[in-house]
Amino acid sequence: LRQACSSFTIFATEPYASISMGLDGEPYGPGIERGIVTAPLAKRLWQFMLAGGFIDFSMILYYSYQILQQHPFVATGVASKFKWFLVDEFQDTTAVQIEIFKAIFTHKQSGFFLVGDENQSIYGFAGARPALAQDFATHIEASLDYALSGNFRSGPRIVDVAETLIARTPRMTSVGKAAAFTEAPIYVHVNDPKVAITDYFLPWVEAQNIPLGKCAILAPWWTHLVPIARHLRALGVPVFGPGARPYQRKRTFAAMAEQLGACVEQEHLLGLPGVEKAIFGILQEVLGITRFDVFSYEGRRTALSLVYEAKKIADWKPGGLAWLRACSAESAEILARDGWLPEADKWLLRQSVNEMEADMVRRNVDVANLEIADLGLFANPDRAIKLISLHNSKGREFDAAALVCMNEGSVPHFSARTQSEFDEARRLMYVGISRAKKLLLIASHQMDYRDRPSRFIAECGVARTN
Repeated sequence: LRQACSSFTIFATEPYASISMGLDGEPYGPGIERGIVTAPLAKRLWQFMLAGGFIDFSMILYYSYQILQQHPFVATGVASKFKWFLVDEFQDTTAVQIEIFKAIFTHKQSGFFLVGDENQSIYGFAGARPALAQDFATHIEASLDYALSGNFRSGPRIVDVAETLIARTPRMTSVGKAAAFTEAPIYVHVNDPKVAITDYFLPWVEAQNIPLGKCAILAPWWTHLVPIARHLRALGVPVFGPGARPYQRKRTFAAMAEQLGACVEQEHLLGLPGVEKAIFGILQEVLGITRFDVFSYEGRRTALSLVYEAKKIADWKPGGLAWLRACSAESAEILARDGWLPEADKWLLRQSVNEMEADMVRRNVDVANLEIADLGLFANPDRAIKLISLHNSKGREFDAAALVCMNEGSVPHFSARTQSEFDEARRLMYVGISRAKKLLLIASHQMDYRDRPSRFIAECGVARTN
């Protein structure tokens, strides 16, 4: 699998990530419908994965469904063990998930408590459809008399924008502490998305005394976020997300450096699981094998040794780059000492630090003043602005949120043709709006003469302020 994908770019592999396994075991998803993937290629990838001992989420669901179909006693056991199943975000369930629920319900021993909001159904590409949830509710004769209309997150003026875009019955209202958040949302149309952040969002956040760690920049695609991240990083604004790292994330020691850097800054050892995952990643990268025994007593002991050594090095090499070099060398020694890494491969960790330094120099990072905290930021990003795609923002909330690149062609996507696709794009913007608690900025741009604001900006009724 590694050899087959080694020459792929992110643009080539991304369509494969959108492929799921259906009830019939066949692949489906945007990568096939609109991308470069064919069904035979998707199946070949799955064969590679299985041969290497890997499985993805859609395969977990499919094989779970197959187990329940072929061995009914498993469903009997599950239904006997659990009296109730609480399913949150029920609008995002897929056909395979629904069939799993039906297999459990057949035994009439378990009840289902289903919570969902069809206005936040944005995973159509993964097979989720609001109608599936409705059909299952009908199948189990669920009561549909309960409506949740109180919004404990967003201020009333943000709720008004969301309600204008997609009206609910009964109407959603701000309740609790959220009712006191009175700032009105802002819409700006700028020449460049970065201007919306530097000239409007950041000054507004500062004026309202909102910590950067409680702010987010949301965009339709991660590619929109990369130039924003690099621009903010150049200005000294801490950011976390695509393009935020001043080096390539794939560098062998990068993830370990971030986890150990965060541990150095902390007064506790809650970062140990992250260090264990970093060991797991290094062994996969260097040896091409999967060592699940990293997550054992022996692995935890090695992780502790790495953390204690990183803290000790920080006492006599507090500078980020010097600490990074010494830490990679000592980490290699510890991994070799404990039998995880062959002696012959220790140099790879030290070499990856040279590659990280070269990456940072190319990106004009002041490496002489690099701090350990700058590395730890990516493992513990509490003080950084989050950069997230609209889809990945689902289920999260922020004191202040900026929705950028809200243009036709992005929301809705330029490939949208059917009414259901336009409806899902409207729901995607609804999700973005409803992430904000106190401050909401919506921005479109005119980098090209063909750029136009998204139709949904007018539909949500927010007034332009520039």
